[in-house]
Amino acid sequence: MKDSLATLGCFAAGIALGWAHIGPQWMVAGDASTWALYLLLFLVGASTAASPEIRHSLRALRPWIMLIPIAIAVGSMIGSGIVSFLLPDVSVQEGVAVGAGLGYYSVSSVIINEAWGTKIAAVALLANIIRETATFIGSAFLVRWFGKLAPVAAGGATSLDVTLPTILRYSGSESVPAAIVSGAVLTAAVPFLVTLIVRI
Repeated sequence: MKDSLATLGCFAAGIALGWAHIGPQWMVAGDASTWALYLLLFLVGASTAASPEIRHSLRALRPWIMLIPIAIAVGSMIGSGIVSFLLPDVSVQEGVAVGAGLGYYSVSSVIINEAWGTKIAAVALLANIIRETATFIGSAFLVRWFGKLAPVAAGGATSLDVTLPTILRYSGSESVPAAIVSGAVLTAAVPFLVTLIVRI
């Protein structure tokens, strides 16, 4: 929860500084956010490859486990596309792109901001923070109603790291390999999925 609130606080602080025209010009240049995205992707790749837990999970990988992140990605994008019909200011393409963020708000928001501006980027950021927070709060209910993999699906890309302790607590240790593999696959897929959707 603290991470989500910190992210939301940083976003709000950025809005306030931008609104007040405070800060150096390079901070608001398009290139700055692009290079920040490159750095973030590099760090995610390095930490993922260096993780012994992920390497152990990959050694024990069974082919069926790849169906989990595929189902999560497809379900998230279809669900967001359907919800966009209820929002007059959000197109289906924009809704699907928001869903393709899969909980990875930092990367998806930057890509969407560069393509469509701050309005949809803010929607993507808030949607993904709400997804993460809902996983923290609702995992016990999700396990009871939908089974042990439900918090993995709800966490999306965050099941690799931020929501993993919650998944361990409510779904048990047997769900951890699925959570790690699913989170790693979705984390890697987000920049490609969102970029593909915004360029269609």
